[in-house]
Amino acid sequence: MKLTHIKNLKKKTLSVIVTVSLCFGFYLLYLLSTQITTTSDVFNELPILLGVGVGLIVVLMILVGAQVLVTIRRYRAGVFGSKLTVRLILVFVMVSVVPGAVMYGISVQFLAGSIESWFDVRVDSALEGGLNLGRANLENGLGELQRKADSMAVSLSYQNAATQVASIDSLRDQAAISEATLLTTRGAVVASSNSGADSFIPLAPTKSMLRQAQLQQSYAGIEENGEVGLLLRVVVPINHLEQEMQILQVTQLVPERLARDAAMVQEAYRDYQELSLSRYGLQRLYTLALTLSLGLALLCVVLMAVMFSNRLSAPLGFLAAGTRAVAQGDFSQRAPISRGDELGFLTESFSVMTGQLSEAKETAEKHEAALTQGNAYLSSILETLSAGVLTFDERLSLRAYNPSAEEILGQSLESALPSGASNADGLEAMRALIRAG
Repeated sequence: MKLTHIKNLKKKTLSVIVTVSLCFGFYLLYLLSTQITTTSDVFNELPILLGVGVGLIVVLMILVGAQVLVTIRRYRAGVFGSKLTVRLILVFVMVSVVPGAVMYGISVQFLAGSIESWFDVRVDSALEGGLNLGRANLENGLGELQRKADSMAVSLSYQNAATQVASIDSLRDQAAISEATLLTTRGAVVASSNSGADSFIPLAPTKSMLRQAQLQQSYAGIEENGEVGLLLRVVVPINHLEQEMQILQVTQLVPERLARDAAMVQEAYRDYQELSLSRYGLQRLYTLALTLSLGLALLCVVLMAVMFSNRLSAPLGFLAAGTRAVAQGDFSQRAPISRGDELGFLTESFSVMTGQLSEAKETAEKHEAALTQGNAYLSSILETLSAGVLTFDERLSLRAYNPSAEEILGQSLESALPSGASNADGLEAMRALIRAG
């Protein structure tokens, strides 16, 4: 009972492992089939999935190796049904491996071609052209802002501090820019103007910008600001004849749609370049995932082939052992296999036959024992009779006698039996009387 429970638990465990492996392999194939035509970042999760797949591959290889080792031992030991098991395993493996190898080759070629289609030269040129177009647009805007800043700086250089505060608003409106700020060489704000109606805090230039302006060099750049988005900034020096040098900073907000489009193009181009650099890595990664999927499927097929072959040949082994036992007179063999196919019907019929033979043997033994007992009882009665008793067969040959017959005839009747050397004297007259009736 305990052995049967262990066998059932082993079968359930193998079934669970095979089911999990097949489901995982199908999941990997599903990922490959749904993501192969896109630039999704699913391959970031593939290393984890591949690690799980390798673990399942190792477990399946151990199980398959153990099953194959048991089969080989049975084959070498000459166990009945082992040859059929080996043949069935080879047939199942050939039927699964050959189509699997063909599909694997086709899938690898399709995989490589699909990944290569991601990196079309026209797509690369289009993305690069879009990026250059957006960059050129921003650089033109930056150059225009530079000219406006130079013009404003010239106008402010002829004014004193009092008139600068009053004229900076009009100069900004005339230039149609977002913000204009007049600063000292140390970065202190002298005057500022903004296109917004609300009060604002001017965007402060960095120390490197101030240092560059102090060296009589202009600064122009495209910057990303977390609060206002993409903007253009220009910082230029203002030289006076009679007072200390000043610094003018002007900024222009990039239109929201233009900034959004530029960011999208730049992000797409960056992602494309990253994918392009990892092209061969992607091919190897996806090929490994495909190999693991098909490897899991093939190992599961081999494991199921071994299990199915053993299950198919098990009734044959029982029938062989039962036949040998019946030949030796043992009719106690019963089929431990319960299945609803033809082999199950055959083993059940064999069990019914051995049961009937066992019952017939028991009945014959009972009859033989009863006959032996009756003969012994009859012999005891004959030995105690005072009258002589002689028993003849249909050919009038003496078959049995009792001691009283020997005493009456006065001679030994041992030689008159079929096993004796000759017939005893005095029996011929008795035979003649018997013939005469």
